[in-house]
Amino acid sequence: MRVFNIAGPIVPADHYHLPPLRRSGFEEVLELVEAKNYFIVYAPRQTGKTTSLRALRDALNDRGYRALHTTLQGVQTPESDVESVMRSILTCLEADALDTLDDDFFARQGQDLMSARDPGVALRMALRGWAASDPKPLVLLLDEVDSLSGPP
Repeated sequence: MRVFNIAGPIVPADHYHLPPLRRSGFEEVLELVEAKNYFIVYAPRQTGKTTSLRALRDALNDRGYRALHTTLQGVQTPESDVESVMRSILTCLEADALDTLDDDFFARQGQDLMSARDPGVALRMALRGWAASDPKPLVLLLDEVDSLSGPP
């Protein structure tokens, strides 16, 4: 039985909803992705940002991309501890890549992602390696990036 959702992302099998890609300008977003551009989704709370990003991820994967949505909301470490922040982000990517894409790149690389690099560039180097590990174009949809904090 489906219900109206009042908090959190929509699960289509469980919740009544409007198709998120129709109301979020999918064709324009697809043009940005195809042009290899960055974009930001900005809207008030509880308006469907996460639901739209997940639907975009699925649509891009259906079109031959390797798209991953991951949330950084749970990354709560002291802002001066760059290594902990990078480890947390890489752990989020690892879990979501396994769950969504059945991709074990981060799990296989493990500690090497952090130990061989300056923690400040570990994420960049990990993403470069991951992008190069598969011929499909990689699209990374980062959610709740604004929950990260840095030095004032």
